[in-house]
Amino acid sequence: MGRTRRKRRHRKVPPFQKQHTQSTAASDALKLWLLDQNWVPTLDLEPHIFPETGRGLMALKDIAVKDVLLELPKRLLITTLTVSESYISRIFLSDKIYDAQCVLATFLLYEKHLKEASNWKPYLDSLPVSYSNPEFCSKTEKTILPEFVTSQLSLLSRKCKVSYLSLMETLTILRSREFVCPHCTLSFDKIITFSDFTWGYYTVNTRAVYLDGTENIRINIKGDNLALAPFLDLFNHTCRTVAVAALIKKKESEFYQIKSLTSYKRGSQVFINYGAHNNLELYMEYGFVIPQNPLDEIKFDLSDIKKCINISRTVYNFLRVHNLDDNMSFSSQGLNYSAKNVLFICTTSVQKNQWMQKMFRDNLDSEDLSRVNSLGLKILQMKKSQLKQDLQKMKRCRYKSGSFLSAVQLLEEFIQVLESCLKIICE
Repeated sequence: MGRTRRKRRHRKVPPFQKQHTQSTAASDALKLWLLDQNWVPTLDLEPHIFPETGRGLMALKDIAVKDVLLELPKRLLITTLTVSESYISRIFLSDKIYDAQCVLATFLLYEKHLKEASNWKPYLDSLPVSYSNPEFCSKTEKTILPEFVTSQLSLLSRKCKVSYLSLMETLTILRSREFVCPHCTLSFDKIITFSDFTWGYYTVNTRAVYLDGTENIRINIKGDNLALAPFLDLFNHTCRTVAVAALIKKKESEFYQIKSLTSYKRGSQVFINYGAHNNLELYMEYGFVIPQNPLDEIKFDLSDIKKCINISRTVYNFLRVHNLDDNMSFSSQGLNYSAKNVLFICTTSVQKNQWMQKMFRDNLDSEDLSRVNSLGLKILQMKKSQLKQDLQKMKRCRYKSGSFLSAVQLLEEFIQVLESCLKIICE
């Protein structure tokens, strides 16, 4: 999912920053297809292009708290059960265990390959052709991304690659058994390229919803709790709204329902909340960043502390044995609890047997806090300087993809968090 470029700082910023394909034609066609499938809308919501987010859903009437935003029949969800009842279920009948992301991605690619013959074509046509997760940065851009992004990206990329190679191994075996596409007689290992699989994998990653419970299906799947919900993925995210989702039963049928706990005026954009995600998580998983995300934090570790102060072996071993250094960070609210405790231990002159007592009783005096803040400022300035250097290097990149621009915005947001934290510490 893409996004618009960040507004200048002196302008009022919205609580979201995401952009879909800049057209409602495909989403309008999707809505008509759903209506043809006997879907009954619970509210008047219309695809619309908004200045800040691009494509989203607009309320055509006022929406009250607890109104049902969407109620989609389970039969219109793409689940692993859908795959198990399809032609390609044979791919997943081996002894291997596949994750639901791979299974759903493979199904999307097969249906996309069918083109007009696919029953899911209106939904497939509504999906973006690319995404703005860091995976979709160019090779040159990836070499410029900061280490805290590339370290996570390497894990996600490896997971996707391993999933693809495992799938290809199965498809190669099936080719020898003459398992081919019934529409074109091509073998599936020729149909599904790594580039296509990456698109499908991230389509599921950015758009799938979680369902409680597991399906009763024939194929072996790890984490069988994902589903793709047509029309639902037109909702944009904000951390300033609350909505609840659940699988409900009405008579003999099941529905995926989303209920809003926020009211909306007619003509405004209707949002849902993807969960409690900071901007790094949003960028890695969904490909966008929201301004002034209250969940943002900039983490640091003992190696950062050691660049600013000498740590004795006794202190170092104590922190590691008790895992006290696992979650140190700066936020717009200042140093977090773990950071304060670790910096206290690194700077205190009291005896070791008093450390725990002072920490857990929250009994740090003014001198303790002064030393903590002094060291915290040194680390903060060091992190801020590194972020600024990374940002300058990124901005010198001549051609910037949407994915890379999201990374630029991420660093700008992190620098702003550190500036807010600086004010708190200096008070």
